[in-house]
Amino acid sequence: MARRQPKPLSARLFAPVRALARTLLPSLFQHSPRSRDDLAKALGRRGERLAAEFLAANGYRIVARNARVPMGEADILCQTPSRDCLIVVEVKSRIRAGDAPAQSNATPPEAAITQRKRAKLASIAAHLARANSLPAAAIRIDVIAVEFFENDSQPPILRHHAGVIAR
Repeated sequence: MARRQPKPLSARLFAPVRALARTLLPSLFQHSPRSRDDLAKALGRRGERLAAEFLAANGYRIVARNARVPMGEADILCQTPSRDCLIVVEVKSRIRAGDAPAQSNATPPEAAITQRKRAKLASIAAHLARANSLPAAAIRIDVIAVEFFENDSQPPILRHHAGVIAR
């Protein structure tokens, strides 16, 4: 009789986390994420998709998603409804769960944008302005915060902060 090989350590450690996440957030598991990083990426993609839909519904023209430049990546590039301004959009997503620590549920997603991230976004915007021969006034940086609730018990909350990061 052949002996069964033990499961890898990572599979044993993450199995309870994946099981809990599947229970709390079934809509995030289209491709069964295997790690906490995969779960965060799936949440980020879902938030970015919702943000892009929100922008398009409000007349913005989506130019690119996950646009890469030498300085980093912009979640969404879009134009204002009047088409006179290019916007670099940073999307931050969070899950509000009943069993999460109080501080986690009280902290808005926008608070996760550090000084380093602000500098990187400003660098990306400056690069895009130079590369496209845009005047400084024709580009801005927006933040969209998306809050999801466990088991999709409530519709997501979305907040759009226009021009909040100075260049």
